[in-house]
Formats: sequence, structure tokens, C-alpha cells
Amino acid sequence: MTPLSNVTDMRLRFLPRMLAVLLCAALVPVVFGEGQDNWERYSQKKLAVPDTTALRKCITISKNGIYVGKMNPAGNAAVSIEQYSLAGAFVKNWTPTFTNIGGLTSDVEGNVYVFDQGVSKVLIYDPAGTAVRNFGSAGAADGQFSAASGFMVQAIAVDADKNIYIADYGNNRVQKFSPTGVFQLKFGIKGDLPGQFRDGPAAVAATPEGTVITCDSPNEDWYHLSIFSASGKLMKRGSRGFGWGGNRSFPVSSDGVLMVWYHNALFSFVSTATIESTQGVPFPDSVETRGGAFDPAGNFWAVRDKQVDCLLRRMRFESHRPTKAVPQPVVSKISQLPGSKIVDIDYKVADSDTPSLTTALVAFTDGGKSWQQLVIPKTFTGATSGRLGAGVLAGGTYRVNWDAAVDLPGKNFATLSFRILAKDERPEIGVHYVTIPADSTNAAPLKISIKQMQEDDLWDLWLWLLATGDSRVALAGNTVALTAAGQAYIAGAPAPTAGPSAPANLAHNGSSSTVQGRAFACKLIGCRPATAAEVTRARAGRYNLIGLDHNSVVLPNP
Repeated sequence: MTPLSNVTDMRLRFLPRMLAVLLCAALVPVVFGEGQDNWERYSQKKLAVPDTTALRKCITISKNGIYVGKMNPAGNAAVSIEQYSLAGAFVKNWTPTFTNIGGLTSDVEGNVYVFDQGVSKVLIYDPAGTAVRNFGSAGAADGQFSAASGFMVQAIAVDADKNIYIADYGNNRVQKFSPTGVFQLKFGIKGDLPGQFRDGPAAVAATPEGTVITCDSPNEDWYHLSIFSASGKLMKRGSRGFGWGGNRSFPVSSDGVLMVWYHNALFSFVSTATIESTQGVPFPDSVETRGGAFDPAGNFWAVRDKQVDCLLRRMRFESHRPTKAVPQPVVSKISQLPGSKIVDIDYKVADSDTPSLTTALVAFTDGGKSWQQLVIPKTFTGATSGRLGAGVLAGGTYRVNWDAAVDLPGKNFATLSFRILAKDERPEIGVHYVTIPADSTNAAPLKISIKQMQEDDLWDLWLWLLATGDSRVALAGNTVALTAAGQAYIAGAPAPTAGPSAPANLAHNGSSSTVQGRAFACKLIGCRPATAAEVTRARAGRYNLIGLDHNSVVLPNP
């Protein structure tokens, strides 16, 4: 898959003479097939736990380290915290002890927040384990928590402004507190209607876009995910079918992926935009999970019984252990002043090992995903240097000011979906090759991709080229056309056997990439289509790469 991160969609409603209402919506690549990364579990990536006999529960990861709740010998309550480095090495046991940790989280500074449901308190510590403050007590009044909570491991969340959210399960509500622990508001009551909780919120998460997601009820036949604004207003309730027993994993990545635990070995990616899941992620063994968290590189760590395992984030084409982090951009805010046609788009971009990235902005009308609905913002009223395009520093927050009236003259539309794409120094499509050595019937070794060049990868490629103004491609209705420069670029290039036939100037027909489009992609990343004989060779014998077909590619021999 491409090393282009397309991880956030935010919808802006244009309302006459009013501040635009914004709906935060993260379109994550694994859910919609629009980005480049996925997760893969490698058994060698796990925490070096000092006590292999102890059960564990709850986990949080900050820029300073990994913090895991350790359970008592009876295995019925988490009573202490283990601290690890980001590399997975054990650091120390904290000296504070707890009655039953119902959730761990951390803020941007690395402070660690503990919800001790046994005493109905929130306790805050610095990264080394020194107490900072605490608040809360048992009860039903504002600022109090029900001690009769269910099995919870994700009952606390902290947003980007360090506001604190508690899933107050026994009182059927979520409470919000200031960074200093002052009660601000509450939302939710007992009930079956949207915005209500049948048996109490079982988990809570704060998203990068400033919304709050909850999991309603630990009853297996009921689960709903709901999105609330930071002020407690219900924005959407999803369909049933999320989680089991808690929910025991409910972390959000920095680019808007919610990981929900289904049962033992199965997790599900959930978009923080749609709170609908389209893809499950299995561990190879069925071990009970008691918590999950994302590290700064976007890798997912799961507390699984007595161990803490990792799903490494990787390029979709790669099966080897990744050596580079995936760019993680996310649109954080869309705004429009009353009477103005200038749209302000704020976004963040993170990459732990690439200091400078290239980014691009696209939009789709009416929340769609077709070439006919694609809009490429080109006219900006403020500076874009260092904010959009090449040379965007990772770790920053940026604003660009788009003059929508110029780029969309006379358009009358209800919504736009904005997406930020980001690329590091890797090629537009990342391909992992394996080498099949020479043998008695083949004089030369064969370097062939371990997977096919998939249509999702190619769709991302066309989107990136259009967004960055590449002169070799252009929009043509609901298709992507090769310009004269594009046709000249692939002149003489080997033609793939896959892809629909089409006029010579067509790269994507609105549904799939054409033969010419696949030839363009191959030349762009320096490979060529695999021949039928090469696919047969790769599938044969001990190599047994049975997933390869005419969409596979090879590196030409030097």
C-alpha cells in the first residue's frame, strides 16, 4: 500500500451568515482502504515482564514510557503499576498501591491518570510515579462516582487540553473535569434511547478531533458506541455489536483509529468518524485481553492475560518487521467566520522518525468518494509554505485558509469532507519484495512482490498525484485521465495483463485502474508487471507464494 496517510475526514456544513458547524470524522485507511498502513502482530514484540505469573489489567503509553496495571495474586483487582521504557524494557514498580484500577490514561506531558474504582477516586502522577493530585469520592452527586462499577479497564480518558472524562458506570453517566479536577459537566442517564446508557457506560475515549466516544453497557446483546461533543451533546450512536465483557480495550490512536476488543483474540478497527467497524484484527492465540493502548508510533499494545503483546503498524505491502513509522496526520478543526467564504482547516501531523513530510489537502462534496465529487483546493489566502506541500515539519499543528468561493464558484452544496494526506521519503507505493534464487532452469534470481498491487493502493496513488498537481494526470468527470505528458511517460513501458481496456488517455475508469494506469504505477515505483511464468515460478516449490497473480510486480534484473 502507499506511504500516503489519508487519515482524517472532517465535514463542514456551510450555513449562511453563521459559524460553520463541524462534524469531526476520521476516515482511517484500514477502514476505508484509503491510506497506507495496517497492523500486524509479531510475537517477538512484547514487554519484558519481570513476573510471568502475574495477571495484568489496564495500560497507557505516553512519550515517557509504558505503564501497566498489575493484578493481585487472586487475579480479581489491579493493585499496582509497572513502568516500562518505550523500547519495552522493565523500569520499576511504582510504590503507590490501589484497591482496583478501573482505567489508566496519560496526557501530552506524560502524566499518568489512574481511576481507582475501588475508592472512587482519580489519582494523577508525574511520569516517574510521584503523586500530583487526586479527587473524587463514592456517591451520586456531581464529582462523585459509583463504587458499584463493572469490570472496567478504560473508564478514564484525557483530551488534548487535559480535561478528564470518567465513565461513571454505576451512575449511568460520563463526567467531565478540568485539568485540576474541578467538575465541569455530565451527560447520560439510564435508558435505551440515543444518548442514554442501558446499564452504564463501560468505556470512554477522547479523540484527536475533540469528541468523546463511549461504549454503552456490558451486556453482549446491546453494545452501542456513541460519539459526544466535548460539551456532552450526542452526535451519533452506532449500531450494535461492539465489544464483549467490558469493554476491555478502547484506545484511540493519534490519527483517529479506535481499537475495540471483541473477544479474546479478535480486535476491530473503528473509525472515530463513523464509529462503524469494517475490519477485524486477530491475534493467533485466544488469550483474554484486559486493556489496550497505542504508542507514539501508532503501534497497538494489548494486555493479554499475563503478557503484553504488540501489533506493529506497517505498510500494507510489507510482511517484514517495519523499520520506519507511518506518517499520522489528522484534521483537528474546520471553521468559517460569519459572512466569510474562507475556510480555515487546522491539522496535525506526526511521524516519529521523519522530521519533514509532504502533505496535501483534498475535499469531497456531499461526503462522497468518487472522482466526480473530488475537489482539489488550490486558492489560499494565507501562506502555505511549511504548512502544506513539501517541508512540513512532523509534530506540528498547521492552519491553511482556503478560498472556497474561488475554487467552487457558484456551487451550492451542503457538506464537504476534508482529508489530509501525508507522505514521507518512501515511494508512492510501498512494495516488499522477496528474492527467489536462481536454479537449474532459471539462470537469474527473481525479485517479486509478496502481494499483488492492490486497487486500494492505486486509488491512493491517483488521489495523491491529483492532490499534488502532478502534470501527468488530470480529472475527467468520474475518471482519472493521463495527460499527454502521462502518455509519453509510459510509452514503451511493459503493459500489465490485468486491468480493463480503455482509451489510451485513461488511468482509472471510476471503478478500477486500467492497463495504462497499472503501467504508469509500475514505472513510477521502478518495477514491471510479473509475467505468467514468473508467477508460476513464485508459486511453485518451497516458496509457495500462492497469493500472487497477474497483479504482482517484479524488480527488473540489473
